[in-house]
Amino acid sequence: MLKKYIFLLLASFAFVLPLSAQEDATDPSDTTFWDFGFYGAADYNARMIAGDGENGVTSAFLNSIEKPRIGYTLGINMTRQLGKCIYIQTGILYQNKGYKTSTLQDTVLDLYDHYLSSSDYYSISRYHALYIPVILRIKMFKAGSVQFNVGIGAAPEVYLCKSNLSVFKDHVERDITKAEQAIDVKGIFNLNIDIPLSKNVSLAFEPNFGYNILGLKDEINKGVKRNMYTAGLGIQLTYKVTDQSIYDYYYLHLYKKPPKTTF
Repeated sequence: MLKKYIFLLLASFAFVLPLSAQEDATDPSDTTFWDFGFYGAADYNARMIAGDGENGVTSAFLNSIEKPRIGYTLGINMTRQLGKCIYIQTGILYQNKGYKTSTLQDTVLDLYDHYLSSSDYYSISRYHALYIPVILRIKMFKAGSVQFNVGIGAAPEVYLCKSNLSVFKDHVERDITKAEQAIDVKGIFNLNIDIPLSKNVSLAFEPNFGYNILGLKDEINKGVKRNMYTAGLGIQLTYKVTDQSIYDYYYLHLYKKPPKTTF
């Protein structure tokens, strides 16, 4: 499933690749541009648990047994310049996030619910989600050719599924289910350190923070809610194209006809 979504993300980005092979013959004074980028990040995943379950399980107990884990984000994005120091960014990204538990105990019963044995295990819960960020980015300053930006925004997030991995001493059990809810809203804050590699290509580092505002209601422990949050470091490789270069590429390679004259 993961390979399928990664393939779709990469395929949707492929339409900008021919532009990188074309000479940029645009007017240097044209600063209105689009940035198309590949994005990847390693994320520290944790969650805030609130409420007590109707079955007697408390949020304090769940906080004591559930631990953070490392996840990742992959995707594509594009950035549009709106003004001298203001940009808007969007895209589509896949995120693998979740949490793990400390040691738990599984009890084996017979057909008559008589105790047979017990074994220790730990579990990992992963949420697979797609989100579409809308981020307002503001240029702070430049140090030589390196540009420093700050961004703040939000994103609708769609949960594709939830996978559970239970690890015993002698075997592993896997289970894929629906997430506790289908849609959430993520608040986003990031810093962007943009390092130009050439006239059109740049490499950016993005320390980032995300917080799920609505939260996930636990279906087993009714009354318990988890608000996921992530903190990570993203790396983005971008290619810059101006409006004029897109216009030229369309007429020379796609339309393949000169514009109609008026005389």
